[in-house]
Amino acid sequence: MTDYTKTTNFTAKDSLPSGNANKIVKGAEIDDEFDNIATAVATKSNIASPTFTGTVTGPTIVATTAFVPDAADGAALGTTSLEFSDLFLADGSIIYFGADQDTTITHVADTGLLINSTRQLQFGDSGTYIHQSADGVLDLVSDTEIEINATTIDMNGNLDLSGTLTMGSAAISEADIEQIDDLTAGTVTANKAVVVDSNKDIGSFRNITLTGELDAATLDISGNADIDGTLEADAITVDGTALNEYIADTVGAMVSSNTETNITVTYEDGDNTLDFVIGTLNQDTTGTADNITVSANNSTDETVYPIFVDGATGSQGAESDTGLTYNPSSGNLTIGGQLAAATLDISGNVDVDGTLEADAITVDGVTLAETIADTVGAMVSSNTESGITVAYDDSDNTLDFTVGTLNQDTTGTADNFTVSANNSTDETVYPVFVDGATGSQGAETDTGLTYNPSTGLLTATGFSGNLTGTLQTAAQTNITSLGTLTALTGGTGDFNWDSNTLVVDSSENRVGILNAAPDVSLDIGSATDAVHVPSGTTAQRPGSPAAGYFRYNSTTGKFEGYTDSWGAIGGGSGTNMDTNIYTGDGSAYQFTLSTAPDDENNLMVFVDGVFQAHNAYSVSGTTLDFGSGNAPASGRVITAYHSTTTVGGSNNTINTMTGDNSDTTLTLSVAPVHENNVQVYFDGVYQSKSNYAISGTTLTFSTAPPTGVLVEAITNTNTSSTTANQLLDADSDTKIQVEESSDEDTIRMDIAGTEVLTLTNSAMTLKGTTPTLTIGDAGEEDTKIVFDGNAQDYYIGLDDSADDLVIGLGSAVGTTPAISVDEDQKVTLPKLLTLNNAASVQAKFNPNNDSFAAIAEFYNGTSSSNPLVVGQGYANGTDNIAYVWNRANAELRFGTNNTERVRIDADGHVTMPLQSAFSAQTSAALTDIATNASDNTVKFGTEIYDQNSDFDTSTFTFTAPVAGKYQLNAIVFAQNSDASATYIRVKIATSNRNYVNIIDPEYNADRERDIFAVAVLADMDANDTALVQIAQYEGTAQMDVPAAANSIFSGFLAC
Repeated sequence: MTDYTKTTNFTAKDSLPSGNANKIVKGAEIDDEFDNIATAVATKSNIASPTFTGTVTGPTIVATTAFVPDAADGAALGTTSLEFSDLFLADGSIIYFGADQDTTITHVADTGLLINSTRQLQFGDSGTYIHQSADGVLDLVSDTEIEINATTIDMNGNLDLSGTLTMGSAAISEADIEQIDDLTAGTVTANKAVVVDSNKDIGSFRNITLTGELDAATLDISGNADIDGTLEADAITVDGTALNEYIADTVGAMVSSNTETNITVTYEDGDNTLDFVIGTLNQDTTGTADNITVSANNSTDETVYPIFVDGATGSQGAESDTGLTYNPSSGNLTIGGQLAAATLDISGNVDVDGTLEADAITVDGVTLAETIADTVGAMVSSNTESGITVAYDDSDNTLDFTVGTLNQDTTGTADNFTVSANNSTDETVYPVFVDGATGSQGAETDTGLTYNPSTGLLTATGFSGNLTGTLQTAAQTNITSLGTLTALTGGTGDFNWDSNTLVVDSSENRVGILNAAPDVSLDIGSATDAVHVPSGTTAQRPGSPAAGYFRYNSTTGKFEGYTDSWGAIGGGSGTNMDTNIYTGDGSAYQFTLSTAPDDENNLMVFVDGVFQAHNAYSVSGTTLDFGSGNAPASGRVITAYHSTTTVGGSNNTINTMTGDNSDTTLTLSVAPVHENNVQVYFDGVYQSKSNYAISGTTLTFSTAPPTGVLVEAITNTNTSSTTANQLLDADSDTKIQVEESSDEDTIRMDIAGTEVLTLTNSAMTLKGTTPTLTIGDAGEEDTKIVFDGNAQDYYIGLDDSADDLVIGLGSAVGTTPAISVDEDQKVTLPKLLTLNNAASVQAKFNPNNDSFAAIAEFYNGTSSSNPLVVGQGYANGTDNIAYVWNRANAELRFGTNNTERVRIDADGHVTMPLQSAFSAQTSAALTDIATNASDNTVKFGTEIYDQNSDFDTSTFTFTAPVAGKYQLNAIVFAQNSDASATYIRVKIATSNRNYVNIIDPEYNADRERDIFAVAVLADMDANDTALVQIAQYEGTAQMDVPAAANSIFSGFLAC
């Protein structure tokens, strides 16, 4: 076998920096490696009977007869460290054991394995084995014990035991079996087990001792029952009488006709009660009494205290209150507080020392008002008046005063004056008041205190005391205290307290603090300090929270909010992504997280960079658990990313599907804010966003996921976290985003929904269909990009004074230039150009140092070696030609796609290694050519050479690789031509034209052999084909083209 030599060092590509074109693994490189492997394999030698002295290695080793050792008992199949995996044997195969093959195991097709004769299958030693001791007899023999472990053991025959049967810790002997032999159902037999009959009855028991419970529907005992424990029954009767009645009658008899002292007991058989009557007690009584003896006291002039208790029933302590007293002599009950009663019916007199206030008072069934009116009316009826007449009108309870003509001033003090009602006049009136509470006082008014009968509004410059009713005011600056408000009900209109300190906009239902025109429900936008929200520990959270609650958690040191659970919502410093990194040791399967996730979906776990499906682990508190037996391998790096910023619940929504190689869509639970908020994994492998598109909640793959692949789409729904990492416009399609994925360390910029720029700690990348970086604003100044190196700085800049683009050393544009491009697109290289960063490969442009007026010279070595010259014209100007010149006496080669196409050697010979050229000879005979002028393709099936693999020996056809002029030649050797044929035709048939040679056979006169030739310079397009055909027209004999290699078809690309 030819040795395989690797062409490409793929490992070296890993160390190349990102962006290096050589880092890409090309398909051509992989093809080259496989071609080398195929060549090495194809050149192996087949040896009929090889002998190997070392180890033979191969995927499959085939034996046509047998694998045998070099001597009897001389070789092993496998070793103690290298075992075979599986052994496959055919139906009916036999395994022979022993030098004389005395023991065999035979495969019985579709049945099992057969051990020959009475041979044993031993276990451990010769004392434990299975064998057939006789025909149809299988012996299981053990010198100690045979143990069978199964849920069910099914025996279809008889069980013959010569020893003791042990079940668990119980041993059953022959005597034990004897106890269940020959039983009669329902009959008790001495020394035998008991079996109930078909009626579930058993007779002939003598004594039964129970240590547990006896459960029976009916228990009939004709003798005595001796119960050492407790007898519990739903009901007990004694001689047909219920136990409670029996006890009551017994106790009643116990207290009847007995002798009592200071107490009488009477049994009432009708209701089974005992009536106790206690006589006079002359000693202290302790405990609880159902009744007490009370003596009458109707006359003693003393203050006593009524007794009351705390509860309506049960044992209660007797209590009194000094605020509630009674005098037996006067019969007065004195109450220090109020008497509250639904109805108060007093048959005697009521003496009220204070004020009697009642909603209504009647006297002998007549209302107090009517009684007073009738009494006063009677007082003024039939009396003597002077200067005034008073008449009582009983229908409306009014006194009509008629004053006669007064001819003098009225002086003195009037006890009463006449008032008329005015409830509707829209006017301002003045309430009348006096200086003193009693006595003769002068009537006064105040213009600052007015009343309007129509509106019912009392207006004053200030109020003091409690107000009941509706307070209506547009602006009252003199309200200094409102006292205690049990309820404050506002009317319509806005409210402004203390110059915008508190503003209520009732029309918009908004409240502002320090804001006269609130824009939202609660607007504190004009304040510059802070809002102090509730703060407390985790244990102090509200017991029944609702979505939208917001507070500061002093336990976690974070602000938190509630949706369907509590969760942090940012605030303070630090990151919203906790990262935990561990290294597997092959045994540990549990790892401790720095914080407990609110939801398992907030955790993403990677092992050596491969995403782990959420069913590969579980999370409990801060414990990440891969499960016993699933410990990450030693050295594997486990990274757990925990998204911590959320308003309760999960930051991530996970949707899964299993690929079936046809379904290309996955429906997401929520529509992502942006496609960058979604990560997709196939069996834990991250998928590029170019592999799918998202519209709403539909994720569409460009190619259906393969069958069986677990697809997981993780949508980040954490708007707080997203907003904290982004600067967005109003519709979120233009933004600056920090870290699209965890620990990405990349800043991204999107414009109108398209990512246009990425920035890392080492690179800035412009994206898009026509990415453009503009430096400068069309002003008259130099613009530049400076590369700040350690030992040397470089710049790319615009020298505005010269209008040149300059690449140079340093940082000042125009100084130490290395390359300059002017407005005429002329490039100036003032120094030697070094290619590939190797000192041995150099180039000079416009060297002007020889007679060839070279445009460029390329050196392989120092500048003094013979260069490759590219130029035009000679120094004397007489020849104006372009040329490529190798000054050394060596070959000059030209190629494309890393492949040589043209070579000029030192003597000027030109060769084209891949120029299309072929030659083929006949491989099979063409016999009995018909005389109907049908074309028969000549079978050129053996290649002499085919330089560009353009000739097909199966179809005998040449295919032009490119358009051009092809020299095609055909020589056909035929035999047995018929002179009577009208003609014989040989042609080269191409896709667009036939090139024919026609021969008249009469000139050949039935010769046995003829040679026909066709040569042409054919014009062919790419993929045009050419083949050789022969035909005979009329005649009697049929000629042949033999298989001998006398016929030749050849050609080449001429130009």
